[in-house]
Amino acid sequence: MKLLVVICAVLSLAAALPQRRLSLKPEAEADDQQPAEQNYNNYQQQAPEFRQPPPQQEYRQAKAIDDFRPKVSLETTTFIPIIRFDKEQGTDGSYKTAYETGNNIHASEEGFLRAVGEDQNALVQQGSYSYTAPDGQVITVEYTADEFGFRVKGDHIPTPPPVSPEIQKGLDLIYAGIKANAERDALEAKNNPEGAARQQEDRAALDYKAVAYTTVEAQSTAPIPIIRYESEGPNVDGSYKWLYETGNEINAEESGYVKNFGQGEGKEIQTAEGKFSYKAPDGTLIALTYIADENGFQPQGDHLPTPPPIPEAIQKALDYLKTLPPSNEGASSNIKPQYQAAPFKARPRF
Repeated sequence: MKLLVVICAVLSLAAALPQRRLSLKPEAEADDQQPAEQNYNNYQQQAPEFRQPPPQQEYRQAKAIDDFRPKVSLETTTFIPIIRFDKEQGTDGSYKTAYETGNNIHASEEGFLRAVGEDQNALVQQGSYSYTAPDGQVITVEYTADEFGFRVKGDHIPTPPPVSPEIQKGLDLIYAGIKANAERDALEAKNNPEGAARQQEDRAALDYKAVAYTTVEAQSTAPIPIIRYESEGPNVDGSYKWLYETGNEINAEESGYVKNFGQGEGKEIQTAEGKFSYKAPDGTLIALTYIADENGFQPQGDHLPTPPPIPEAIQKALDYLKTLPPSNEGASSNIKPQYQAAPFKARPRF
């Protein structure tokens, strides 16, 4: 009887307690399950419109990174075969060589020794080669190399324009004069051997490729003393002056000043005046004076060439043009020509 009462009490207590889900977690962690169950029950009791899933994070595709590494392109190389190759070598220094390639290149050359003087030989080389240009044209070159240099021929090589008849006529006159002088010297040497020998010595003294040149070159290594040197300026107004004299009879001096000094830029003009003199290799004293200003450089000297005198007919025409009144037909016709005949000076003969 007591046993039945105990069983009924236990059943009544079990029915009165709230139902709990079994958990496999330890007892310490089971206490945390009740708040989670309560939150789940509250979520299930909400209206359907409020039960929306949480927003998902959008993932954007990253921008492609440019590849800055150098791109290497491999090109295949086609080897050109040598179709033909010949070579001959002689004991006297002569030789012959020729070859031909698969891309239509032909080349040949021969050489030999040629006597050009006593105990002196020159190597002579003659040959040709041809190839096909990128535009399909066949280029052919022929050449010769000897004691006269390298000479080449080819249709594609540019050639100088022909000499005009006027220039050719002048060259013929020059060559004729040279030939006439040589014939005259030969005749004079035959008739007057002593005079010809003396004339030959004078020419050798002026020949810079002969003994006179080597003597001057040897003497040029010796220092030339400066006998006198004076210098003044430049001063605040732009004026200056200098002069010097050397031990080999060179004299030079120059003075300068500023024309229209103080009148501003554009009006001030630097002016220089001077002179110098020296002795030529033949002993002639060369003297020159000059002025340099707004009119340019104006030298004067007996050794300078001068223009020939104006012919009488042209001078009369110029004088007549000066008497004509100015014309209003054009701006260029208002300019009055001004001419001045330069005095004739005979050129010195050295």
